[in-house]
Amino acid sequence: MAYAAQTAVFAALTFFATPILADDFPSVPDHVTSPFQLELLDNPSLGFGDAGSARKIPPLALDLIKDFERWMPDAYNDSSNYCTIGYGHLIDRQPCAKVTEKVAAFKPPLSVEEGLKMLDDDTSKARIAVSKLVQARLTDEQFGAVVSFVFNVGASDKGFKGSKMRRLLNAEEYNRAALEFPKWVKSKGNVVDGLINRRSCELDLYKDKLTSPFNRRDCAPLGASPPSEELINIETGTPDK
Repeated sequence: MAYAAQTAVFAALTFFATPILADDFPSVPDHVTSPFQLELLDNPSLGFGDAGSARKIPPLALDLIKDFERWMPDAYNDSSNYCTIGYGHLIDRQPCAKVTEKVAAFKPPLSVEEGLKMLDDDTSKARIAVSKLVQARLTDEQFGAVVSFVFNVGASDKGFKGSKMRRLLNAEEYNRAALEFPKWVKSKGNVVDGLINRRSCELDLYKDKLTSPFNRRDCAPLGASPPSEELINIETGTPDK
């Protein structure tokens, strides 16, 4: 075997033999773990049926989700120290250094095309959930805003399914339903700026006040905040006791 070929083989073997260390995985503490991703981890179908006929998400809503989830082609640890990749796709409830085989299965770094395919699969579950849980008619903008909301807070009884927002939408009280967006801004008992910003953009989309291309700086501030006792934790779907 030629020397160059021997060197290449040795380098490859050395690479695969090198253990992945905790330092190989960055921490992104401002990326809040999505309850929706936890639901997908436990039940990939969420029990809402097939995605084949799911209503399409408006491009502006998808761009909103992409912006707030951010693009990370390599695996990282989010605010809960959970291993995550791509557009907020949860790999495991453990740090990446403890689930290196699962990380390797994603073959990072992801290409943008791979990341978008994963995002499309994840958002399809949110689209199905909204279509199943809301019987009232929604405009494309309202549908996109609620899909983004569900993609963040979850579709279960602790999230959208058990929410006042859903009850108001099904009662066709669209203006009152809009008042629910600003309440879902807490994570683990703390008000999170990222959630405030996301809710403000979702609310503007719901009201058809956003234009393409999406830019979060175009989103209006939420204005007067709900009373603190009404602010909801995305993990529990309830205010602090």
